[in-house]
Amino acid sequence: MNITIRDIQIRVANHMIKPNLTTNNSTIQSIVMQMNMGEGKTSVILPMLCVSLSSSNSSLVRIIVLKFLFPTNHQSLRYKLGGLLNRRIFPC
Repeated sequence: MNITIRDIQIRVANHMIKPNLTTNNSTIQSIVMQMNMGEGKTSVILPMLCVSLSSSNSSLVRIIVLKFLFPTNHQSLRYKLGGLLNRRIFPC
């Protein structure tokens, strides 16, 4: 599988992994970002986030998607994370 990761995808993934935001001397733990359709959210950024956030053996990453998007997302993640990176994918 050949994959091209664009600069904006790397920046978005890095920003979501390590947000450098502070407000009133407190660090922000959660972040929400919006991207347009076709910018690689499901196929590129989401697998990068999953691998990074589950790098320690004690971490579990949970992805919540709309019911009608589940088959496509599950197949994509199973191929990318399960096949290429040897990560187990459990549908719920």
